[in-house]
Amino acid sequence: MRRQNIQWWLPLTSLLVITALTYLIRVGELNYYKDDWYYVYDATIGGASIFREMFSIDRPARGIFFEIYYQIFGPQALPYHISAFAWRILAGLSGWWLFRMLWPNARKPAFLMTMLFLLYPGYLWWISAIEYQPMIASLALQVLSIALTIKALQADKRSWKLIFTTGAIFTGWAYIWLVDYAIGMEFFRIFCVWLFIRGHSNQIAQRESFIKSLKAWAVYLVIPFGFLIWRTLFFSGERKATDIGLQLGVFLSDPISTALKWFFQSIQSAWNIGIAAWVVPFSSSIFGLRLRDAVTALLLSILVSLIMWITIKFSFPNENEKAKDSMQSDEGTFPRLTLIIGLLGILFGILPVIAANRTVTFNLSHYTLPASLAGVVFITGLIYSIKDPALRSGIFSGMVVLAVMTHYALVVNTILEEKMIQEFWWQVSWRAPSIQPGALLVIHYPSSSIGDDGFGVMEAPNLIYFPDTSTSDEGFVHYNIAALTASDQNFKDILVGKRYLETGYRSHTINFDYGNSLLLSQPTASSCVHIIDGTRPVLSTTDPAHVVLTAASSKIDLVLPYGPAHIPPEFAFGVEPEQDWCYFYEKADLAIQNKDWATAASLGNEAITRGLTPEDQAEWMPFVEAYAVLGDEKKVKNLSTRIGIDDFVRIQTCKNLMSNPTIRDSATPAMDALIAEKYCRNVDLTILSITGN
Repeated sequence: MRRQNIQWWLPLTSLLVITALTYLIRVGELNYYKDDWYYVYDATIGGASIFREMFSIDRPARGIFFEIYYQIFGPQALPYHISAFAWRILAGLSGWWLFRMLWPNARKPAFLMTMLFLLYPGYLWWISAIEYQPMIASLALQVLSIALTIKALQADKRSWKLIFTTGAIFTGWAYIWLVDYAIGMEFFRIFCVWLFIRGHSNQIAQRESFIKSLKAWAVYLVIPFGFLIWRTLFFSGERKATDIGLQLGVFLSDPISTALKWFFQSIQSAWNIGIAAWVVPFSSSIFGLRLRDAVTALLLSILVSLIMWITIKFSFPNENEKAKDSMQSDEGTFPRLTLIIGLLGILFGILPVIAANRTVTFNLSHYTLPASLAGVVFITGLIYSIKDPALRSGIFSGMVVLAVMTHYALVVNTILEEKMIQEFWWQVSWRAPSIQPGALLVIHYPSSSIGDDGFGVMEAPNLIYFPDTSTSDEGFVHYNIAALTASDQNFKDILVGKRYLETGYRSHTINFDYGNSLLLSQPTASSCVHIIDGTRPVLSTTDPAHVVLTAASSKIDLVLPYGPAHIPPEFAFGVEPEQDWCYFYEKADLAIQNKDWATAASLGNEAITRGLTPEDQAEWMPFVEAYAVLGDEKKVKNLSTRIGIDDFVRIQTCKNLMSNPTIRDSATPAMDALIAEKYCRNVDLTILSITGN
């Protein structure tokens, strides 16, 4: 009895511990990622009910789902991450239950399949726990629904059959209502039904088992047909990507080329889900990690692998090699059957995605999630096709190591990116007490992956500067500040400056006024944020060309220096960073905008006294200007030795000094000579035009 208890509880405990080690190890450091920002800001302004408006155009069930969540958790990120973990655990335990019912004589393979399912590295959006909460919830309900179907077949009493069948139908509806493209996994349900009936029917012919499976499965047709009837007859969606008729119209307009396109997309998508998921995300996330983080990822993955094999040793000690190879009463069917139903499950699982003219890639990794259940069945069958048990064990260990390292690298990179965003906006708040409504912020972040949608995380400044705005009469949230990334695709419109665009997305509206732009640049992670004044820009050698070209268009008057100070809310931006060099730089640059030269010089003196120095030599510029206005020749000369090592920064400083009317009016001949010698040497003062002024 004691051994039976160990063999029952140890695998469950091991699955929980391994999953926690993989996903919770640094979860407390995660915050908002990508589109999480607009979910939070829109709900901050519009309340929890805003989610109904947000998803009214395509997936109304998600609106109700998020409304409930926001009422419970509000804008705090951590509860969403914990909740996503709980859904993942439910998915894993439901998978363990399903696999045990389908393969009762193959406990070890069922355990390994569950492990791979829980650690599946092809789904990368779990770090965005707010936006992608419905996806992981849908997966859990999907697996639970299929498991309840098999349990209904297994039950002897009619009352229990009814209970399990009803539960399977309602959880089936729920998972599709949350993620409509998961409907393809209804085909995997019938494969599981067939596998169960085949395994529990003695000497039954293949044809008879298939007919019996269809009869048992028929009641569950109410799940996909119930959804499709509602979707086509009772719901009118506005989003083209989820419009069934429109997507089918693409096929009907050109069936041959569309069919060929779908064929190749299916091959690529199936490959990504079944095989590439275990390699590609690893290679794209692990390289570039600091050595310390890479070693930590490796040690953590080895620990997880050890826990897995210790669990197998003590939980399944009586499975001899023959049982391991056959897995079923009929010799050798386990690899073949798992390969077949796994591959078919993948192909049918991705069918709705392909029909929507999409491809399953790791940039769109949420499309991998529904079919990941079939994917781990397929890969397990593929591995068990290998006859050598030692080689099989080595492959499983390698896959676990790759998966755990992938997830750890993903969370490390995400934390770095999120902290960059938080520190960026803390520095902006130091520099800009208020920002004028209607401003278009043109943002250059130190990481190219930030704001890769082209909109520069515009919810962050709105959350800081306009946390109390009201919704429109139509119920939409209006963003008082628009934002774009300072990319090649945007800078031409910014240079022209005459474009005006009124647009909206789901639950909010935005106005982009390209003639009202303010450039914010943080050239590197070790630089400060430079809010560019087009008349005296602080430009760095590491600023990209499009930042330099658009600098003259930046309107510093959009920063309201005497407005009320706005403090970033801690729930979104964390606690205020240490007031190091960048604090003094931002405050000095603000003082320069106010023409408060004495304050700027005092801040420089304090920073120097504390031993603070910039990584980016361009950040000495406001202090040089202040010392020059105040006539402090010694400090102007001393700083020239730091700025002068970079000709680009030196010439830019020369231009700013020579174009400053206060310096021109107050400078002594000695100061003029000093500036000419130290900053303007070899510069033709008649053609200074670095930024086009």
